[in-house]
Order: sequence, then C-alpha cells, then structure tokens
Amino acid sequence: MSIKAPHFLIFGSEEKDGSYENTGFIGQQLDLYFSANGLGACWLGAAKPSEKMESALPYVIALAFGKPAEPLHRELSVFKRKPLSEISEGTDSRIEAARLAPSGVNMQNWYFIAVSGKIHCYRKKPNPLAALMLGKMGCIDLGIAICHIAEESESFNFNKNPNAPQRKGCVYMGTVSSEGGE
Repeated sequence: MSIKAPHFLIFGSEEKDGSYENTGFIGQQLDLYFSANGLGACWLGAAKPSEKMESALPYVIALAFGKPAEPLHRELSVFKRKPLSEISEGTDSRIEAARLAPSGVNMQNWYFIAVSGKIHCYRKKPNPLAALMLGKMGCIDLGIAICHIAEESESFNFNKNPNAPQRKGCVYMGTVSSEGGE
C-alpha cells in the first residue's frame, strides 16, 4: 500500500452471505476502540496490499491506524451526513448513531425501518456505475452502521426476519432486535 500510516489491519474473508457486513462490523469495533484510546483510524476501501498476503482468505479491505497528526475528534456540526428522513423511517434513537457512522465516499448507502423496538436494516441498491466503483463497500458500510446501532443497544441480536417489510430500491439484510430468534 502506498498510503502513509504507521499501522494497517488487513481484513480477509470467505466469500459468503453476510461476510462483508461482518467484516465492517468487526472492523468498526476496532475503529471505535482505537478512537477511545487516542488513536485515529481510517477505512481504506480502494487500497490493495502491495505485497502478496500470506492468508488463505481473499483480501477484503484495510484499516489504517496510528497516532493522529490532527485532532482526533471533530465537532458534530462538521459531519456531513444525510438527514434521518433520507435514511430511515419510524423512530428509534439508535439510528442516529448509524447516521454518524463512516461510509465509503460518505454515501450512507443504507436504510433503516424502525418498528416495535426492531430496526430492519437495508442496503440501497446502487446504480450500475456506483456498483462498479464501490463493489462490496455497500455491504461493509452497512456492517459499520450496524456496529454503531449495537453500541447504542442494551442487548443486541441481528437475524433475518421473514416478516421484515420490503423497501423498494433496497436489499433487506437483517433485523436488529433485543430478543433472539426473530
């Protein structure tokens, strides 16, 4: 990688349903841990390892981290994020945490439907050009946003719900609930 950072975490994964969301979720837990301990981190969606990796798993994404050269935290007013009305319907305070989550080129390519204490999570279907440019990033980004919801939840379960509402232009990915099994 030609990006300058003191450290990199390289993520690899099997190619199966939910693997990229899981990568985003786990990686964001590390990102938040770094931030809580005075380290800066940055997702590198377009980066590729410059050397052959010694891993049985294919490369997915990297997370650069280290001591920041600039202030680690920003004021909320400088965040450029979509309003809740563009990324969700229904009311659940945990969606605000997802709204503030990082995403590839700040697209916030997700949608949430909150109903009866559950949050149904969707990935917006990208247009063909965006799909070509961003590839698996939409799935990773959704995992990052779901991690932020988990951090705001007293208890957390993420499962497929056969009764989840459909959302035009979106792919249903799963439902956050406080009880297991649904």
